[in-house]
Amino acid sequence: MKNLVVLLYLCFITFAGSAQTNGIVVPMGHSSSIKSFILDNQQKYVYGLELNRVIMWELRTGRQLYTFDLSGAENISDFSLSSDGNKLVVVSKNFTSVFSTLDGKEIYRVSEGIVTNAIFSEDGSKLYLTNSEFFREGFYEVDMQTKTQKLIKNCTADDKNCAIAGDVSKLNGNEWLV
Repeated sequence: MKNLVVLLYLCFITFAGSAQTNGIVVPMGHSSSIKSFILDNQQKYVYGLELNRVIMWELRTGRQLYTFDLSGAENISDFSLSSDGNKLVVVSKNFTSVFSTLDGKEIYRVSEGIVTNAIFSEDGSKLYLTNSEFFREGFYEVDMQTKTQKLIKNCTADDKNCAIAGDVSKLNGNEWLV
């Protein structure tokens, strides 16, 4: 009986030592509470949203890489990454900014209208925005190379067959749910 207890104990120690453990990663260095965070597709970087900035962390080392300054931003409603992880978009009530995650610099800013949501095309070359302002709703495409903005669909209060929910999701091919 004593040998059985020792054998079970040794088995428990062996299996417990090789078992996977859950790890909790807590980025240290935020000056205020983290409102939200996102992880890139490759699971190498995590982005923490504070009141007026987003901080980019290397997940493996916990090292802070960049701070994306959002001074003056009011009511940040959304932030997301391009699928390749090279661009970060942050949507607030008074402006929408696109940053390069390769060098930490702002590469584009939209200040007109109230952007409610933003999403990158699959290849990251286009940015799609929903806009809602004064009983008008719009769906826009921004070419990230030329920085030109094009209206795709506009709805007014009088248009009973048109509504833009303020959210945008990619469907198949060139179809979007807005």
